Parts: sequence; structure tokens; C-alpha cells
Amino acid sequence: MFLVLKLPRTGSTMLGKVLDSHSDITCVNEVLNSVKDADLQTKMASLTDHFATRLPNPAGPNQAIVGATINPFKYKLSPRHLQRAIAAIPGDRQAPEELKIVMLLRKNKLKQAASAYMAIERGKWESNLKNLDGDSNSKKWFDLGKLQWMAFKYWLQSYRLIRFTQAMSGNYLQVFYEDLLEQPEATFGQIFDYLGATPVSKGFDFSAGYRKIASDDIRDAIANYDSMRRYPFLRAYME
Repeated sequence: MFLVLKLPRTGSTMLGKVLDSHSDITCVNEVLNSVKDADLQTKMASLTDHFATRLPNPAGPNQAIVGATINPFKYKLSPRHLQRAIAAIPGDRQAPEELKIVMLLRKNKLKQAASAYMAIERGKWESNLKNLDGDSNSKKWFDLGKLQWMAFKYWLQSYRLIRFTQAMSGNYLQVFYEDLLEQPEATFGQIFDYLGATPVSKGFDFSAGYRKIASDDIRDAIANYDSMRRYPFLRAYME
């Protein structure tokens, strides 16, 4: 069993799809999204059921690696809540190994915040060219005060996620969004090995059909980019 603990705008949708495309792995993105407005007990029961219905019978011939992506803060969950949900899985469906955790973060908080800002305002990052803004290539003026606050919030949430993950288990793998894009074969290979999956064959699609629509250089999107130098937290992440 495994969980991908993540924050928004870290490439978790692509990561989950790539993991799910591996023949040994079943991974559901945002496993609690359908019960996000439910009470705590319902959320925990839903997570327990996710694993209980997908894990194979240990006495059977087939074994599987079953997991999900989840932003624990979105659903107001604590490490203890997740641990209790996992512990409630029926004994004959529990995997023999302890729960494994992939912690997904993003190094550049400015780009993470800019990505979220653009998604909120216009939608810049979409899969398969869907819902693409017709004026997606033009630069826009950003509210830099708001952008700095969003970047600081992601920095703070990243720190909280690290503490959250460490409270869950000492057996976790830290992965960065940037490495998924820049070194996909090596990074996914590390994840597959950590989860105990077999190596993939040559030609494996490490993008799962997703591709980045907007330029990775945020200077192509932010008209007042140079003005960010007046904002200390943003300046630290400028290139």
C-alpha cells in the first residue's frame, strides 16, 4: 500500500496517471474528492474502502501495489486519521509491508504560486489541450502582493507536509515536481523501485499523455515580472 501526499500545483495528476499506467500498480488520483464535503468518519471509511476493495487476497496468486494521491490539508486530515483508516482495513486484505509514502513537493514556490494564480484567473495548465484560453500566450499583469502571499503559503504548506509525512512514517520517499519533468526516467524509476514495482520497458510513457501547455519561464506570462524584485519572498525564487 502507498499514499502520495502532495500539495496543489505539484504535478500530482500526472504522477498518479503514470503510476496507474504501470502494470503492477493501481493508483487513484484525489481518492477522497467524492467525499470532500462529508464528515470525518465518512472520509476515513472511504479511504479504508479504497484499499480494502483493491488489495488482492494474500492467499491468491496475484499481488498488486495499491495507492492513491491525497492532499491531507484539503480534507482536514491528520496523520492519526490516515493511520486509523489504514489500520481499519480487514486483516485478510492488508499488505504485508508497512504503508509506503511518496511525498511530492515543488522546489520553486514562485512558479507553484504563479501556476495556481493563472489557474484561478484563466486556466493555463490543462491536459490534452482542453479548455485552453484563446489568449493563453499573452502576458498578464499580476497582483504581486497576492502572488507573494500565495508563494509564502505554499512554502508554509510544504513545511507542514514534511512534518505531516514524518509523523506518518519514517519510510517515505521525497520527490520534486521539477525532477519529474527534467529527469522523468530516473525519477519514476526511483519511485517504482521504492514501491517494489518491476522495471518498465523501453518506450514507457513517463507523461501519461499529459504535456505542459504554458511556458515554464514565467517571464513569458507575467508582464510585471521585473517589479517582483521589490517583493523579498518572490525575489528569492526569481531566475
